[in-house]
Amino acid sequence: MSAPIVKTKYGILKGTVVQNVEGGKYLAFNGIPYAEPPVGQLRFKEPQPPKAWSGIRDAQKEGSAAIQLNILSSTNEITGSEDCLYLNVSTNSLSGKRAVIVWIHGGGFWTGCGSNDFYGPDYLLKHDVVVVSINYRLHIFGFLNVDDKDAAGNQGLKDQVAALKWVQENIEVFGGDSRNVTICGQSAGSACVHYLTMSPLAKGLFHKAIGQSGCALNNWAYTTNNKEDVLHLVKILGLETTDTKKAVQLLQTVDAVTMLEALIKLVGGPAMMFSKIIFKPSLDEKSENCFLPQPPNEMAMKGIEVPSIIGYDSHEGILFLREATDETLSAVEKDFDELFDRLIFNQNLKKTDDIIKIVRKYYFGDDPITLAQFQNYLRITGDMRIVNGIRRLVGFQLEKRVPMYFYIFSAQVEKSWTKFWLKYSGEGTCHGEEIDCIFYNRAFSSKLEPNSKNRVSMNRLTRLWTNFAKTGDPTPNLDNVITKKWLPVTKQEVNYLEIKEDLITGVNPDQDKWQFLKSIYDSA
Repeated sequence: MSAPIVKTKYGILKGTVVQNVEGGKYLAFNGIPYAEPPVGQLRFKEPQPPKAWSGIRDAQKEGSAAIQLNILSSTNEITGSEDCLYLNVSTNSLSGKRAVIVWIHGGGFWTGCGSNDFYGPDYLLKHDVVVVSINYRLHIFGFLNVDDKDAAGNQGLKDQVAALKWVQENIEVFGGDSRNVTICGQSAGSACVHYLTMSPLAKGLFHKAIGQSGCALNNWAYTTNNKEDVLHLVKILGLETTDTKKAVQLLQTVDAVTMLEALIKLVGGPAMMFSKIIFKPSLDEKSENCFLPQPPNEMAMKGIEVPSIIGYDSHEGILFLREATDETLSAVEKDFDELFDRLIFNQNLKKTDDIIKIVRKYYFGDDPITLAQFQNYLRITGDMRIVNGIRRLVGFQLEKRVPMYFYIFSAQVEKSWTKFWLKYSGEGTCHGEEIDCIFYNRAFSSKLEPNSKNRVSMNRLTRLWTNFAKTGDPTPNLDNVITKKWLPVTKQEVNYLEIKEDLITGVNPDQDKWQFLKSIYDSA
């Protein structure tokens, strides 16, 4: 099969033919620029449309990831580039009109990329959809906000809007349907999906949404402290000023690697990056094109206006395993208030002595908080940092007529990239494990064995997700793979699907815990 050629709005692309790990072949067009490189005078600015090119552009190799610390490196290596606004398109054929899934990677607004090495589209393409994966600006380059046109905030989210505009303009020539686009993301990528459903800038650019283990209501997904953070950063770089405009002018001249090294130093080193996510989405009402005109707590109450899937993994808190040290738990025992402050940050929850006592007792009982209680520490951090925000989002949707499908993923993943990274071999389904059943991780995974548990979960998840992308209904037909009808949440019932070795339908999962957390918010 010869190399495929397509003509986009901006020029001609030459792609490549890829062997699908599940059999057959597909067409890949990689490293496609969807905006101008955000370098030089465009650093911290909104993305600009890409320039057209003449001749045939080679689209066989992927574009650079955003500049970031390589969390897989033992030497704290910095990889990527500021010149990162590229996307990949994978399709079975250039003819026809297929449902489109746009993947937005996670990584805590610190790390990550849309590379096919980590998010291979092989499994999804067996269901004949078009898969688009994108890179976007991260941390200070993607979220610096000083209420000034030189750094107005949410640059990374506006990158995603630019990518979705590119999809609307060009996806038809790749065999995709511009009128049937589903955005999908995990963790911070899932929070981005939620933001896109609320933003006036993204309206009409997609038609369905899937969020996995993250939303804009999570405490790590929103900030009001950008100005203070940037002043601390420039101090590390050798300038003391209270003028944020002057601070941005300095940052315009600093080498990208030097700036990122200073940023990592500011949060306390690589080990603290995911505990201290300081540059992230914020209000940007003073920008030329406002992405987020109101706080997410206010905007989320209006609900999501497109059909959606939202859910989480059964043991999200395992992600925070590295925090659960003897030293950390001893500090929590001495000062539970400090942990509580971190967990309720941005949650519109007033702290009182009574609430602190009630929460401590609910999660830790009357026993001292020691290393013996580390599982309870993982439980409270997972609940408060991830699960609670998602349950609140589901609660807002109960009054809406637009369908939302709620899930819990609890299948045991035999070879989990997340647990490998955490060096954890215990029980429970961790944050991000479902990704291994949706995408083929070329950098870590091997081909799924015919009778493996992972293959069963992969078949189910990819069917559910692609059914939804095609029709808006994840279970239009039942068979030996999709064995239960998944109902959306309603005003009367929080219907959900538990995705494990078998599919289990139910109502109001973890109702006692949710009622407890809801009572805390209602009393504040």
